[in-house]
Amino acid sequence: MRRCQLMLRTFMPPWYEYVWCPDHRSLGRRDNWWTNPVEEKRVLSELNKVIGGVNGRYFVDADIEF
Repeated sequence: MRRCQLMLRTFMPPWYEYVWCPDHRSLGRRDNWWTNPVEEKRVLSELNKVIGGVNGRYFVDADIEF
């Protein structure tokens, strides 16, 4: 979600409004993603993509509201 939000802030006009829709999975949530090896791998992969995108200046870094 963070990478999506950063990319939208970078590439879309600022007057666009978005509605974020969380899913209802029991695994891969912010309070348990590390308990499942598949979810842990997915989250760490996304983290690397966010870091790479910011470091490579593909999109701007910003605080994201939860």
